[in-house]
Amino acid sequence: MPLSLKEGQLNVVIEEVEQAKIATELERLYGAPVTFWVAERSKVSATLTALEHETGDGRVAPARRIEYRHVAAATNEDGKGAAEIVDSLILRALRDGASDIHIEPDTNRLRIRNRVDGQLIPVADYPAAAAASIISRVKVLADADIAEHRVHQQGRIYLRCDGEDLDIRASFYVTVAGENAVLRILRKASVLQGLEDMGFSPGILTTYLQDVLEPSSGTLLVTGPTGSGKTTTLYASLQRLMDQTSKVITCEDPVEYVVEGITQCSISDRPGMSFVDSLRTIVRQDPDIILVGEIRDAESARMAVQCALTGHKVLTTFHTEDSIGALVRLIQMDIEPFLIASTITAVLAQRLVRRQCEHCRVDYAPTAMEMRALSLPRDEMTSFSLTRGRGCPACHYTGYHGRIGVFELLVMNDLLRDTILQKPPAHEIRRVAQEAPDFISLQEDGIAKARRGETTLSEIAANCPRRPTLRPLRQLVELYS
Repeated sequence: MPLSLKEGQLNVVIEEVEQAKIATELERLYGAPVTFWVAERSKVSATLTALEHETGDGRVAPARRIEYRHVAAATNEDGKGAAEIVDSLILRALRDGASDIHIEPDTNRLRIRNRVDGQLIPVADYPAAAAASIISRVKVLADADIAEHRVHQQGRIYLRCDGEDLDIRASFYVTVAGENAVLRILRKASVLQGLEDMGFSPGILTTYLQDVLEPSSGTLLVTGPTGSGKTTTLYASLQRLMDQTSKVITCEDPVEYVVEGITQCSISDRPGMSFVDSLRTIVRQDPDIILVGEIRDAESARMAVQCALTGHKVLTTFHTEDSIGALVRLIQMDIEPFLIASTITAVLAQRLVRRQCEHCRVDYAPTAMEMRALSLPRDEMTSFSLTRGRGCPACHYTGYHGRIGVFELLVMNDLLRDTILQKPPAHEIRRVAQEAPDFISLQEDGIAKARRGETTLSEIAANCPRRPTLRPLRQLVELYS
C-alpha cells in the first residue's frame, strides 16, 4: 500500500519482507526510489477497507468525476472488484498520457498494456479467472452486448475526469483465449493544440499556411499510417480556417472529436448514410470547407475531387507511404489525371516519432546501422554532435518523453501538373517532385530534427520511408537554421 511520496521518496507498506522484490517496478511506475515499511497483515487490510468506505462510489460513469480508490482483486464469479479494476486502468492510462489501453486475455493470465508515445508498455497482469468480469465491465460502460461472446463488437464510453471530457472508443475482438478489448482514448484538449506546437519547421509551416490553407478551394491530402496524427493535423488546420463567415462540414467514420462551430456527421452502414451519400448531400448544404475523414476507394476519391472541382476546399486523409505515393495511388484508382492536376493543392505526409527526454540527454555517436539506413556519409556526421536520452524516472527509462511530428509537404506546381497529365510511371513523378527546390522528404525533415536534439536517428530510421538523402547534411541543417 503506498503510504506517502515525500521529498522524492516513495514510502510503501508491505506485509512481508519478500515483497520488496517489486521495488524495481514501483520505481519505474512512480519515478522515485522506494522505502519499504513492514506492517501486520490485519492492519493493512483494515486500512484498505477503511479507505474503500471513505472514497464512496467513484466508478467510471458518463459525465461523472473519476476518483482514485482502492482496487480489489476480481477473481470470483460475480465480478466483484471488476469496476474498481477498470477505473484504475483508465486512471493509470490518463496519468501516463496513453492513447490506447490493451486488455489481452491469455491461457493463464489477463495482460494489460498501455500505448504511450506509440510504444506498448506493460502495466499489469491479472488472473485468467478475472478476464470475463473485467471485459464485461468494459462492455457495460461501452453499451455493448455483455451476453454476446461470439462476434466482434464496438462501443463508446463518455466520461469526465478532472474537468476534462473524454471519449473512449472500445473495440472487442473475439480470440481463441477470449475477448480482446482495446480502448482508444480521445482527448478533446489534444486537438486544440495549434499547428505551431506540432513540430513543423518554420519554412514548412509558412508554406503550409500561405500556399495550402489560404486558397479558398482545392484538396489537401494528409497521408500516413494509422496513428500518425493525421486527424489531429486536420482539426488543427480547421481551427485556423474557422471563422464566422465560413461553413465547415465534416463526414467521418466515426466523429472522433466534437468541435463547437463545426457541422459534423458520423456515417454508418444505413441506406443513405454511406460516405458517398453523405458527400453528395454535403455539396447541397452550401459549405465552404469540407472535411472527409478518409478516402477509402475510387468512388470516395472521385467524390472528394468533384467537391473540390466545384469550388470547395476539401481536407481529407489518405493511407499512403509518402506524399508522392498519394498522387500515384490516385492515378492507379483511375482518377482522371486532369482532375488530379486541377484539384489537388498539396499533399502532406507525416509521421509521429518520439521526443528525446530533456532530463537525461547525453552525447552519442551514430551507429553504422543508423548511417547505412539513412544513407548518411560518415565523414559528414563526424562534424556534428548528436544526443539521445539515457533513460531516467521521468521517461520510464526509455530515453523518450512525448512525440513530435515529422512532415513532408508537396505543393503542386506547374511542372508537376504537366507531368501528371502525361500519366507517367511512378518513378518519373517521384523524380520531378523531389527536384523541387523547396521539397524536403520525411527522412530529411527527421534527420534535421535529430540534429537539433528533438528526436534520434534510430527513430527516423524506424518510422520514416528510407529514401536517398538528396541534399548534403550541412545544407539540410542550414535550411532549418
